[in-house]
Amino acid sequence: EDFQSWLYNKYCYDQYAIYHERNTSIMWNNKQSGELVVERENWTQIYVSWSPKGTYLATVHQQGIALWGGDSWSKVVRFHHPGAQLLDFSPCEKYCVTWSNEIPDNRDDPR
Repeated sequence: EDFQSWLYNKYCYDQYAIYHERNTSIMWNNKQSGELVVERENWTQIYVSWSPKGTYLATVHQQGIALWGGDSWSKVVRFHHPGAQLLDFSPCEKYCVTWSNEIPDNRDDPR
């Protein structure tokens, strides 16, 4: 699947994401009004974030984060990090870091 297919839009529109109520919408940014690309209910629990080059859309959940992309907006990968609240990508999109202020309830964790 082509994860940068949005770059081939014949009108050179950018995409943007809207998180409203329980829905997340991806829209084309055109002059008149946004054109819906895809909309899903409960796609995220906390917020969404684009990777720096727009290759991935990250969704943040209580269990961790998920990266989505391509024409079908399929799940690319899921990272387990309970209580994750923030995430950031490296500029080249090779790395992703998450943060949580919750202390894991794992007595065997050596930290």
